[in-house]
This record gives sequence, structure tokens and C-alpha cells, in this order.
Amino acid sequence: MDAELLLITLLASLALLLGWIFGRRGRFRQGGDTSATGMSADYYRGLNYLLEENQDKAIEVFIRMLEVDSDTVETHFALGSLFRRRGEVDRAIRIHQNLIARPNLNRSQRHQALFALAEDYMRAGLLDRAESLFLELTDVRAYMRMALGRLITIYEQQKDWEQAILMARKLELASGQPQYERAAQYYCELTDQALNAGDLRQARRYLKRAEMFDRRNVRAALLRSRLMRKEGNAKAAIRSLRKALENDVSLALELLPSLYRLFLEIGQPEGFAAVLQDMQRISENAVSQIALAAIVDPDINDPEAEACIAQYLRGAPGLKGFSELVELLTGEPPESSETGMQPLRHALQRFLEASPKYRCNECGFTAKHLLWQCPSCKSWNTTRPHYEIALPTVPQYPTSGIDINR
Repeated sequence: MDAELLLITLLASLALLLGWIFGRRGRFRQGGDTSATGMSADYYRGLNYLLEENQDKAIEVFIRMLEVDSDTVETHFALGSLFRRRGEVDRAIRIHQNLIARPNLNRSQRHQALFALAEDYMRAGLLDRAESLFLELTDVRAYMRMALGRLITIYEQQKDWEQAILMARKLELASGQPQYERAAQYYCELTDQALNAGDLRQARRYLKRAEMFDRRNVRAALLRSRLMRKEGNAKAAIRSLRKALENDVSLALELLPSLYRLFLEIGQPEGFAAVLQDMQRISENAVSQIALAAIVDPDINDPEAEACIAQYLRGAPGLKGFSELVELLTGEPPESSETGMQPLRHALQRFLEASPKYRCNECGFTAKHLLWQCPSCKSWNTTRPHYEIALPTVPQYPTSGIDINR
């Protein structure tokens, strides 16, 4: 239901509830009690605002009239939730703070109000206040799992990875759901921080824990390769990258350029060709992955990679528009010779450089760089290389008389 329609429905229900409460209480009032007249005036004023579609003023009047008791507490919660959804967090906070201050709330209602207020604070960006309330709710069985999940989100935003690890472990104990992949990512974050600070000893400690939680973690293999390079062990760095490639061949775009440079560093370029041959034996998509990696990084100068590029450019169905454009400019199909393939390769390289190279498999968020946590859906390790090469067909114009050098 649309938030605006929901608000109108809720206000109408609130007006009916107040009318019922007012009528019930009015029957028991003694003659001469002026409070009934005041309440009646407020009630009709609120109804008038509602009929005039002045919802904000109607809300203020009804909330002022609505005492917190067993008949109205759920209405307060519904209004607070609606205000939060509409982005009116200040109003939601006032409602939930007012609820918590009431002495007649039972324990369950108070816990519900605390959780709602913590959600308000979190939505408003008041993370320290939200954290305090969620920590209190971790001792309440009914809210323990939800509170731990929210605390993990807060600590991720604050990049407090140690606390995030602690909450992930508690959540695993409380829910029985494994959190080892998440914990491995947190230790990878700590490893990355240690490497950036030049603390290789601490980096080794964190990395060992990351690998303990998730032995097939590609990011951990990449970080180990980086650590080995800092320690001057290029061969060990190569082994780590090859392990990462075996664990997730879809990251070839990210891994192959580094592998190529490492093989050159140790004077064994033939080792890189052997890696490419192994890829083609174990993956049916290896040719396109190798080709795209070599097109994006033209420094990769390897015969096996060049062969994959030629095969990919000739066979990829999405490249028809590129091929026709090159033929329009050069006067000959690019597939007719290796020389003719170069303009197509350069055109594709420029296109790929300007396009998002990665996409989250969970929500579809695209980025130009590999992100281990998706900024949109907050999932870990779901972003992978992705290219959509689908160009419109170039109209067939006569090519005679076109001077492409002019």
C-alpha cells in the first residue's frame, strides 16, 4: 500500500478510535465537567483538518489527544513506523520516546518501543544512540537476533571490524546460522588495513584467521599474494593468485594482469601461457574471460592471450555493431585479417574502459572497480566482472569516398 494512502487510512481509523474512546468515557462523566468539552473541541478540530486533507495538523491534534493505554498503544506503534517509512524520523522518535516514558507499558511493549526507537535513531544516522539500545536488547530473547543483526550493520558502517566479528559470532550462536564467510571478510578488512599501515606481522595474523574461517576465500588469496610480494617472494605470490583463480575463475579479469606481471618479474613468461591453457581446459568461458582481461589491460603481451582475443572478437555475438562500425570506417570486414582486428580491439577497449566492469549478483548494482561489499544491498563477495556488449546495428551506408584519415 502507498505510504500516503496508508497514512490517510490510519488517520481515519485513529479518528474512529478516538470517537469511540471519547464516547465511552463521556458516558461516565459527571455534569459540569468541562474537560469533555475541551476534548470534544479538539476531536472535531482534528476531524476538520482530516476532511480538509491537512494531514500534518490532524496528526498533531490526534496525537495530543491520544493517551497511551491498552487501547491505543498499537496505534502509536503504527504511526511511529509509518513516520519512519515516510522519512519523518523526528516525529517517529518523539512518538517512541513518549511511549517509553509511560509507566503503564508492560515489559513486552517497552521492549518493542526500545527496538522501534533504536530503528529511528539508526535511520536518522544517530548510530551511537542506536548502538546503545540494540546492545540493551541483545539480552532480550525476542529481540536478540534482530538486535545483533542491526549491530553488525552499524559496526560495518563504522568499519569497526573487531566489534563486527564479535557480533557475528554471537549471532551464529543465537541463530545457529554459520557466519564464517562474513567473519572471513572482516578479517580480510583488518588484513588490508595492516598491509596499508606496513604492519606485515599483524597482517599475517589477521590473514591466517581469515583463511581459517573460509579456506576458499578469493580475497584472502589475493591478500596473501600481496603480502608475499611485500616480503619479496614472487613465486609464493604466484601460487596464491593461481589458487584464487582455481577457486573463482570468474575473477580472471582481476587476477590475470597481476599474474602476468609476476611471471615477467621471475623471468618465466611461459608460465603465464600455461595458466591460460589450464583455464581453457577447466572453464568453457575461459576464452572470453582471457580476451576481456587482455583487452582491458593492453600491457598483457602473450601469444596465447592474443589468440583468445582474436577468437573472441570473431565469435562474440554482441560485437556485431562494433564490427560493422570498423568496416564502415576501414572499408573491409575486421575479420578478414589480423590487421583489421586491431581497430576493433582498440574500439572495444575504449568502450570497456568507459563502462561499469562489475555487477552485484544480488541486486544488480554496477561499478567500475571490484567491491567486496556491495554499497547497495550490503552483501559480501557478490560483485563479479560483468560486461554487456550489445550495440545497435550500424546502418549500411556506402563506404566509397570516405577518407578516414581526414
